[in-house]
Amino acid sequence: VAVAVHLSRDTLALVLVGAVGFFLLGPYSLVGGVAALDFGGTKAAGTASGVLDGVGYLGATLAGIGVASIVVARGWSSAYSLMAMCTAIGIVFCAMLWNVKPK
Repeated sequence: VAVAVHLSRDTLALVLVGAVGFFLLGPYSLVGGVAALDFGGTKAAGTASGVLDGVGYLGATLAGIGVASIVVARGWSSAYSLMAMCTAIGIVFCAMLWNVKPK
């Protein structure tokens, strides 16, 4: 059974922005906060969190240039494929830390 939902543009924009926040804040908190606290320990948690944040901000800064160059050279479908591959690689790296215990 299909249900049709009619939303105004403003409501749809609000829902989509909320979904982006929901789906980004959880993984960011997991990697940027929890992993940094686990692996940085009590003495270096701030440093570990800062390094992780710094790498994330550097990646975000360079992402515009990288995505733009791929879109110009190969189109949007290639850019989305590359982002999907990067996401899959990130999932694999995070999964490798699933049972790792800090020393």
